[in-house]
Formats: sequence, C-alpha cells, structure tokens
Amino acid sequence: MKFTFALALAAFLTLVSAAPLEDNDLEAPQSPGTDACGTPTQARPFYRLFNSAVTDHLYTLSANEAPAGYKREGVSSRIFPSQQPGTIAIYRLYSASATDHLYTTSLTEHNAALKAGFKSEGVVGASGGDHLYTTSVVEREAAVRGGYVSEGVAAYVLPCNCVQQTMKFALVLTAFLTFVSAASLNLEARQSCGDPANASPFFRLYNSGDVDHFYTLDASEGLSATNLGYTSEGVSSHIFSSEQPGSVPLYRLYSPGVTDHFYTIDAAERDSAVKLGYYLEGVAGYIYPNAICGAVPFFRMYSANGGDHFYTTSTPERDSALGIGYADEGIAGYVYL
Repeated sequence: MKFTFALALAAFLTLVSAAPLEDNDLEAPQSPGTDACGTPTQARPFYRLFNSAVTDHLYTLSANEAPAGYKREGVSSRIFPSQQPGTIAIYRLYSASATDHLYTTSLTEHNAALKAGFKSEGVVGASGGDHLYTTSVVEREAAVRGGYVSEGVAAYVLPCNCVQQTMKFALVLTAFLTFVSAASLNLEARQSCGDPANASPFFRLYNSGDVDHFYTLDASEGLSATNLGYTSEGVSSHIFSSEQPGSVPLYRLYSPGVTDHFYTIDAAERDSAVKLGYYLEGVAGYIYPNAICGAVPFFRMYSANGGDHFYTTSTPERDSALGIGYADEGIAGYVYL
C-alpha cells in the first residue's frame, strides 16, 4: 500500500490564541493585504518541542506548554499572537493515532484532516508520523538525510515590504511512520513498518574471475563463497530475514551460464529470468518496494560485458559503475543502511 501525508504548511503569518479553541470558534482565514504588514517587533517566539518516543514535533507560542515527554528545541521562528495586517490564521490539529501535530492555514485541508482522524485544536498558540518545520537550511538538509521528505517552502515569515529583508520560513514536512509515496497526495491512515533494529546485514561478495556480485544474509554462506573465488566486500545494506509489515520478498536467482546472481522483487521478472536459464534460489530476504519507513534506494545495474548484476545504496558507487560500462536498471527496492 502506498500512503502519503503530504500536507502543505502555510504561512506563519498567523492569528494565534493562547489556548486551544473549539471547532466552532474557527473562522475562515482572511486574505492578506498587498502592502499592509504587522510590526515585526510584535511577533513572539514560536517554540519548538520534540517527543522522541512518539516522533512528534510540537510548535506553540506558550512558553509554559510542555506536555509530558516533549523536550524543548528552542525557537523555530517568531509569529504574531493576534491578528495583524496582512496575516492569516494557522490552525492546529492533532492525531492521537498517528501521534502527529499538523498546522495549516487552509480550512479545506483542516476539514480533510478531521475526516482523516485528526482533532482540531483551534488556532496555533494553544496548547508514527511527524511533521518537522524549520527555518534552517542546514537542519532541513540534515532531516532529509535522516529520512524526512522535503516538501519545499511552506511559507514566509513576515512576507511584506515592511522589512528590508524577508525571512524565509523553509519548512520541512514529512512523515516518519507516515510513509510517503511521492506520487499520491492524499490523507490516509498511517502505514506500519518493520522495526529497523530487526534488519540484518546483507553481505556483498565479488568474484573477479567470474565477474559476479553475490549478496546473502547468511554469514556462513558468505564465508563458504570465499572458498569459491569470492572476496568479501562488506555489508551492502540491512534487510529483513522474514516478512515484515510493508515488505516484499527479494528473490534470488543464479545463471551458471552467465555466472550471474540476480535479485528482484518482481515475480514476473523472476519468472522471465527462469525462462532465460536462471535458477530460482529462493528468497534472499525482504525489502520495501517503495521509499517508505526511512529506507533508502538499493540501486541496480547490469554489465552486459561481464554478465553481472550489481546492487548498491551508494550514489557515488553507482555512478562509478555506470562510468565503467554498467547500465542503470533503476531501483531494486528500498533497504536500510
């Protein structure tokens, strides 16, 4: 199943209350004026807190709001606690099942989130998956490397001609345990994942004589292969030895004629390979078919000259292989580093 929780966080040019509002207190956001602006000195710190146990970021204007389990991470930005010229309200919602706070200026998105199980907490300033917001480009890039999916610039703080320099609020929206499919943008239930701690080393070996890369979860099998001309190249990645939520089998095949080990999650491709002389050697392990659960691409390449399928999580290593004659065959699946 492909899920995404792509919810655009809009302008933190906001109406903010000091405590949660009831649903009937919500009003449609007003359109910001072209020239009118609030006074930047009246903007207050918008504090950021994080709960590592449930992987949820919380943002609030209240210096006293710190629910159990949340630790302060400083000030994310500065916003207005009341209506200012040119600003609009930003609503805050929370999903207990997804343990996720969501912030939006769109009533349409607000209502869609309610249908998806979120509870409205009114206008900001009140009170698996996680939405992270930051003004730091460095922090944004670090979050992306850590498995978050960038959804661009959500808003601009104080975006008007009243100040000489406009502070860009580049906000990273993601789903951690919300597993994003970049192709489908809808509000759906969160997808479950296997525990990364249960993933095992997927050893990589290479036989330069036969020009064949070989991958296995079995350390003993890898050791035996070194007696057959293979040299250990360490751990290619980490995958599951048994089926986990969201995972699919990674089939292993071998062609003695080509001396090539071939791995695929595609049953049809597996069957076609068998017709071409490959022998099915069972399931090598279980990986994700999509970019979910914090997994990374397992790139696949093929050398027609050497008759070798090569898999790696390393972009530089992939590019190097392409430079010496391997053909890019896309992504075999998604694995853990």
